[in-house]
Amino acid sequence: MVPTTPARWSDLANSWVANEKRFSRARWAILAIAGIAGAFAPLAAVLVLGSILVAALLWRHPSVLPLALIAVMGNTKFNFYLGFVTVFPEYVILAVWGLILVLRWLEQPAPLEEGGFLWLFAALTFAGVLSCIMAIEMRPALARAFIIPVAGAAFWSTLTGIRTRAHVSRALIALQWSVAIGAAFGVAQMIAIAVFKRNLDLGFLRRFGNPEFEYSIGAPVIHQLTSTFRANGLFNDPNIFGGFLAAMIPILAALALGPWASASRARFVSVWSTLALGVIALILSLSRSGVLAAVVGMGVLLLLRPSWLRSPRLWTGLGALVVAGVSVAAVAGVKVFLIVARLMGSFSSHDVSARTHESAFVFALELFARFPITGVGLRNFGAHYGRELEPGATSMMAHNAFVGWLAESGVVGGVAMAALLIVIVTQVRRAWRSSALESRDPEMHALLAGMLAAFAAMAVSNVFYDFWLRSFVWVVFGFAVALARLVRASERPE
Repeated sequence: MVPTTPARWSDLANSWVANEKRFSRARWAILAIAGIAGAFAPLAAVLVLGSILVAALLWRHPSVLPLALIAVMGNTKFNFYLGFVTVFPEYVILAVWGLILVLRWLEQPAPLEEGGFLWLFAALTFAGVLSCIMAIEMRPALARAFIIPVAGAAFWSTLTGIRTRAHVSRALIALQWSVAIGAAFGVAQMIAIAVFKRNLDLGFLRRFGNPEFEYSIGAPVIHQLTSTFRANGLFNDPNIFGGFLAAMIPILAALALGPWASASRARFVSVWSTLALGVIALILSLSRSGVLAAVVGMGVLLLLRPSWLRSPRLWTGLGALVVAGVSVAAVAGVKVFLIVARLMGSFSSHDVSARTHESAFVFALELFARFPITGVGLRNFGAHYGRELEPGATSMMAHNAFVGWLAESGVVGGVAMAALLIVIVTQVRRAWRSSALESRDPEMHALLAGMLAAFAAMAVSNVFYDFWLRSFVWVVFGFAVALARLVRASERPE
């Protein structure tokens, strides 16, 4: 090691001052250019300036990266449509971070961490591109294939960005804020339309965003000749909103029932408040798949931590959440029994939605039998369904992520996806089961149980819907594997 002498300290100080002066001049130049560009192309100026600010922040504070990804994971409404692909805020964050990684690697080459996961995502991307061979519509197939490496980047960046317990604590706070903001907006949507007869429409986003997206409240569900609107939060679909909340609820419950919330009154209030918002928003989404997934997720959580069944905090909190949910639903004009009725009709031949799901499921299996190797092409299920089964229904999905993925990407994509999910779940489960973790680190044990329960909730949601490639799924996976890596590191001898 080179000794640090007073002369070297002086050199470092002089270098820092010179760099700060250059940075200062660069900032003024950037602001001037952005100001001039803003007069002609305001949105472009905002995007460029925002990217530069993100780059400066990530360059100096790389640990902000997973916090930023977690903060924006509950959103699809804020986006920019390029025609071929829809750009979300996390895409900009990941693109900037990728450029920073390249520059740092050029300065000091080093092997990438967690290379095994990168190879698994490469195999999944290959399967997506291979599926284009049989695609009737090439553009949506390529666009969806593009999302796979984006999902991989979100997963890998979250995994490698959370390295210490301090990082975990900050990430959990960011997660609470992300859920609270999205859920609060969903609740506000329903209150505004029921009480004030006003739709909280984010219509100003339409001229920039994907024209297929819904920027207002979710379309109503019709039951017994009455229609009820559905909260969709910052997502374009109530069922994806429900799936997001179903995944977050077990994690928040693990924080609320475990040592995390007991550490301070502020944590206790924030966790339970966020959990309450999540439960209320889930009820207002009227998402059958979301409610069922949340119930299964909570069941898995209590199965992994059965001692919580004897906790008064569980039953008191559950009672309070039920009362709050029913009360807000009444104010919003949502009949709680409607969710029960929809759940009971899920497997009834008289339910239109159930018949549609069954038809799509069977047709997906038929497509897989006809195109077993490559599938029909990503996002090409609807093209076949509209031509062969229901004319005009070209936007139909399989309503089951597992058979849908097999139909669209064949056995190659199915095996690649299954391998990736099995490796992730195995690593997290192995860390949760590690020797004496519950007594040695109860907070980490509880959090890992919450992550496993979130996995179960997302799996159930995707049995009835398909959002496997949404960014929030892979951010949660990356967070969970980062926790598993921390557990493994704590078990190594000093």
